[in-house]
Amino acid sequence: MMSVELGMKGRAEAVVADGDTAQAMGSGSLPVLATPRMVALMEGAAVNAVQSALMPGSTTVGTRLARGRDRLRELLKEEIK
Repeated sequence: MMSVELGMKGRAEAVVADGDTAQAMGSGSLPVLATPRMVALMEGAAVNAVQSALMPGSTTVGTRLARGRDRLRELLKEEIK
């Protein structure tokens, strides 16, 4: 078993459905991926990144989250112009 190290990478994917939008989840008024759904994907990727380094039966707990929506900002700027 390897140890958990800074910089490990994981991946999580989802097909965005109507129920995943900010409108549907009540976290906003736009039909875009809701922040709570985005955070769940990020947490899933984090678990996938370190799962092989954990002892059997162990899991992880998030303590800090940094997020951004740079591409969404770019798209919105293009729409506003």
